[in-house]
Amino acid sequence: MKSKFILFIMLLLSSFCSLAGKTAEKPMLHIQCGDIGIFLAPHLFWNLNGITCKDLFPGRQDHGFYGTVIRYDVGWVGTGHLENGIGETDLKVEFTRDGKPFTPGKATVECKSFTMTKRSKLHHAELVYQLKLADGVLAESAALHFPEKQDLKIIYNFMHPWHNSFEDYRVLAADGRADSGNMPRSEKGKMITFAEPMIASFYSKEWNMAVVSRVSAEPGSPLGDWLFWNRGEQDRKMYFRPLFNAAVPAGSRFKWSMQTVFHPATPAQWNKLDLKKCFPE
Repeated sequence: MKSKFILFIMLLLSSFCSLAGKTAEKPMLHIQCGDIGIFLAPHLFWNLNGITCKDLFPGRQDHGFYGTVIRYDVGWVGTGHLENGIGETDLKVEFTRDGKPFTPGKATVECKSFTMTKRSKLHHAELVYQLKLADGVLAESAALHFPEKQDLKIIYNFMHPWHNSFEDYRVLAADGRADSGNMPRSEKGKMITFAEPMIASFYSKEWNMAVVSRVSAEPGSPLGDWLFWNRGEQDRKMYFRPLFNAAVPAGSRFKWSMQTVFHPATPAQWNKLDLKKCFPE
């Protein structure tokens, strides 16, 4: 079964390369559901690599890694990291389009709903990641299983490199605290963390657009922090960091979820926007 799946991935990559033409070195699967489009990168272990909304490109492509990454003593493992030669292994992916399983046969797929379920191993952790795009909502979940005890430096989930015009932010914590501020391009390198994350919104005055993300943790899974990293002209990188310098007991299982939506809004409208009501019930 494993050899058949590896053959399937090789054939799929080959077909994408032939379709991609000049971009054959970095084949992409483009999913378009209504106004929202996403790009999935087979060469980056089927992680996200770009998000569009109508004719705008809020989620940067080839500017930073999306997905789940874990920092071990050997360094980063996951997303597109390959500097230590480990990467994601035992990779398996399944897709549905409008509720039916399918195998992508072309570079662009248009549909009303799309899901990808990915299973892989991140060094000493087993990952099940699911992405669903439907009705203008990008929903992601990440489940991690650690069969053996691990001393971890960091886990990042749901990383998103947003366009550099998203300089303003608002944050709502799980305990009700609210915060807001500005991360201009001139403050490149600045990092901010927010404990007990629930909702984070970035806003672009240039585009009159807000991106709003809501995160949750299943019982027994820590919430940790948001981490915002200002990378100047490159992007505003948003990280959900559930674990930081943690000893994880053998057999531990964690699961987290996040929903992301986009809202057109003037600055005044965004400041008054009830972030809790941005998501469909």
